[in-house]
Amino acid sequence: MRLSDLAATLGADDRAGRGVPDDRDSDGHGDRAADGPSDRDLGDIEVTGVSHQADWIHPGDAFVAVRGARFDGHTFIADAVARGAVAVIGEGLPEGATCPVPYLRVDAVRPALADAATAIAGRPSDALSVIGVTGTDGKTTTSCLALHLLRACGRPTGLLSTIGYELPDGVLRQPPSHFTTPEAPQVQQILRDMVQAGASDAVVESSSHALALDRVRGVDYDVAVWTNLTGEHLDFHGSMEQYFADKARLVQRARHGVLNVDDTPWFDQLVPLATADGGTVSTYSAEGHDADWRATDVEEGPDAITFTVHAPQGSAAARLPMIGRFNVANALAAMAGVAATGVGLEELVAGLASFGGSRGGWRWSSAATASRASSSTSHIPHRAWRRRWRRCG
Repeated sequence: MRLSDLAATLGADDRAGRGVPDDRDSDGHGDRAADGPSDRDLGDIEVTGVSHQADWIHPGDAFVAVRGARFDGHTFIADAVARGAVAVIGEGLPEGATCPVPYLRVDAVRPALADAATAIAGRPSDALSVIGVTGTDGKTTTSCLALHLLRACGRPTGLLSTIGYELPDGVLRQPPSHFTTPEAPQVQQILRDMVQAGASDAVVESSSHALALDRVRGVDYDVAVWTNLTGEHLDFHGSMEQYFADKARLVQRARHGVLNVDDTPWFDQLVPLATADGGTVSTYSAEGHDADWRATDVEEGPDAITFTVHAPQGSAAARLPMIGRFNVANALAAMAGVAATGVGLEELVAGLASFGGSRGGWRWSSAATASRASSSTSHIPHRAWRRRWRRCG
C-alpha cells in the first residue's frame, strides 16, 4: 500500500517531521513542519505492514508510536527505523524530537493502528460472514459452539478466540508468544489468513479489552452475540457502566444482534443500541422468558443435556453433549447467531448433537470425573473442580 494512500485513509497530517522538529501547538506536540515530505514523496513509499512494537518491525512496515502509561513510543522511533520502518504514525512529535522518515500525525493513535492494519491487510473481514461473541461468561463456549455449527453444515469457518485461532483446516494455532490478546495488526493478519485458506465465515470472540482498545475496530461484524454482563474487569473499565459501554460497541457495530433476555438490566439497554442504525435483533432465553429462541423440557444427564428448542423456524428436540445447565443458554446463543447467517433449525440441531466429538471441540476433566463440559471456565462456579484442559479430536 502506498504511504500516500495510507495517509488519506487515516486522515493524517503528513506534513510533520522528516529530519526536522515540527512547529508546536498549544499542548507542546507537533503540528506542522515547514519542509515535510510531499505527496509525491509519500506516493513513492510502499508500506507492507504496521506495528506499535519497535522490536516487531520488519522492513517496509510503518511504526505506530503509542503513548502509554509508562512509555512513549516516540522514544523507540530510532530503533524502529533501524529495523526498517519506512514511516511513523503518532499524535505528534514530542518537543525537540525529530523523525528521519515521514511522520503521519493523527488525532487518536489506537484507532489509527487498527485502521492502518485493516487497510494494509486489504479489509479481509469484508470477504467473510463474521459472528462476534462477547459477554462476561460463556463467550468462549458460545464461540466454539458457533464454529462447530457452521462447520457441521459445510461452511469453511475460522475461529479467533482466547484459546487461539483456527483456519478452516481445524488446526488450533497460537499467536506468537510476544502477545496474549492479539493487537489489531495480528487480528487482521489472522483474518486475511482465513480468507486465503478459503474461509467463508469467521467466529471472533471479542473481549471487552479488545473492544475498548480498538483491537477489533477493523472487523466488519455481521452478527453480534451477547451472553451476559457481570462485575468483572472493573480494574480496567472503572465502572459497570463503562464496562457495559465498551462491550456494547460490538452490538452497535453489527448488522444483527443476538441478545439475552435473561441478562437484566442490560438487555433493555442493548435493544435500542442494536437497532439505532437500522440493525435487527433476535432474542433468546434459557429461563422461560418470552424470546425468539427458548428452551423447555431441559433434562441433565451424566454426559449430555436434552431440551426442546423453540425458534422462529419451529420447535425441535435438541441434545447437547455437555454438562452444566448454564450451557443451554450458550447453545441457544450460538444457534441464534448461526441461524442469523442463514442456517436452518434442522441443521443446527443435528450439528449441536455432535459437538465435542469432532475436531474443534473441547473437553475438561476434574480430578475425579472425566466428562465433556464448557471451554469457558468463567461460567463454572469458582473452586468447583480442579480443571485440566485437553484437546478433543
